Amino acid sequence: MENSFDIGISSFFKELLEKCGGATGKLASISTVISGFFIFFILLGILFLFKKEYRILGITILISSVLAFLSNDLILKKIFQRERPYVYFYKEESIKTGIDLIKYSPGFYISSFSFPSGHSALVSAGSFSIFFYYLFINKKRDKTLLWVSITSFVVAFLVVLSRLVLLHHYFTDCLVGIILGLLLALLTVFIIHIYLKKKQESNSLD
Repeated sequence: MENSFDIGISSFFKELLEKCGGATGKLASISTVISGFFIFFILLGILFLFKKEYRILGITILISSVLAFLSNDLILKKIFQRERPYVYFYKEESIKTGIDLIKYSPGFYISSFSFPSGHSALVSAGSFSIFFYYLFINKKRDKTLLWVSITSFVVAFLVVLSRLVLLHHYFTDCLVGIILGLLLALLTVFIIHIYLKKKQESNSLD
């Protein structure tokens, strides 16, 4: 599945990474920390469960995130089985030098497949869930929720960028992950919206 477009972009990040100390350099370390920010959405979803006014949003975030994980890691990756960029770049060198490929992996070593990006799917599902909830369900136009939405997109962007920098994903891995997360967020918010509408209609009849 490798193509010149993806390899070209990943080559840029490979050169940047090597200039900054390689797999164990500062850029790799910073990117590894940022990559872990995906947990922000899980924690946010759980936190909202304890706030009555945001409980539905918390449920929405967690459902879309779980769907993103299941569809991405348990289905799509097993279908496409694309090797990660660092494997593409360093596999032959690893064989020649006899150094385990794990030494060439920036950040945490991940042996699973590359396409699509699970991190991108999850942060996309989380951030778009908040945004769509704000647009379609939260009729009060809560300013706090608006700032949470903006912050979530910033966090999501940084996480996706970190996956590219670490050579754990190609650009199209992240792009498809983002689209997958967006669609799952839209589906989840749509279902929640229908449920709330029917519940409201049922209560008005009682």
